[in-house]
Amino acid sequence: MKYNLPSLLTQQEVYFITINDVKEAIATNDFEKLMNLYYLFLTRDLKIAEGVDKRRDGILALNYKIENTNPFLEKFLKEFNIKRLIKMLSDAIYYGFSIIDMAFEIKDNYLYPSLKKISPLALKYDELKEEYYFIEKNTSKRIYLKTLQNIIFYNHTGSEKIHNENLGYKIIFYAILKHTAITLNMQYFDSLAIPPLIVRTSADNEEDIKELLVELTNLKSNSFGIFPKDMEIDSLKVSNQADFLSLINYF
Repeated sequence: MKYNLPSLLTQQEVYFITINDVKEAIATNDFEKLMNLYYLFLTRDLKIAEGVDKRRDGILALNYKIENTNPFLEKFLKEFNIKRLIKMLSDAIYYGFSIIDMAFEIKDNYLYPSLKKISPLALKYDELKEEYYFIEKNTSKRIYLKTLQNIIFYNHTGSEKIHNENLGYKIIFYAILKHTAITLNMQYFDSLAIPPLIVRTSADNEEDIKELLVELTNLKSNSFGIFPKDMEIDSLKVSNQADFLSLINYF
């Protein structure tokens, strides 16, 4: 089956996610917007990606056992990679669900399943019908999930609202708070790379003040200035970063 990925994905790639994007997606509970945000955080936040990979690797490292095998099943397991199937299903850890397109191919007169993972971003949600669907490529036709026969749809949450019960939804607000704090802090320190100057002077003549502003501007350009003895010149000091780093670690 050929399906379309949302155009919203490419639009959002060119700028950083804002807290307003997240607040709007949560407030409207828009399935597509939330899924795109989950994807962007997973691909841009190394801490989130690391946490998801640890959970995925933990599952893949487990041993499995199949009982009551017969000669055909033993032969089948040699041809079919169960680990690959489990890895495909493990998308559900983060997104809440995984989708696999299952075709069949003939080998030695037997049918073997051929699996292809479908991106979670391809899935849409019809609010009126309360059903999930795909958009068929080139036709824009809706193909509802329940009408498809060879699709493995694994719901990890056990809930009808999979986008509200998954891991992505639980961490999205903390993630945007962290990134917002980092962004604003970088802007703060960038503005203080050349600290603002604070001048205390008794000058009240407009011409003297204009001349003083010119000299101070020159100081900001790695120049020097000569000022009266009774004039105090200081710079705005940056406070300790400990509280900021503690906030980031908390998120």
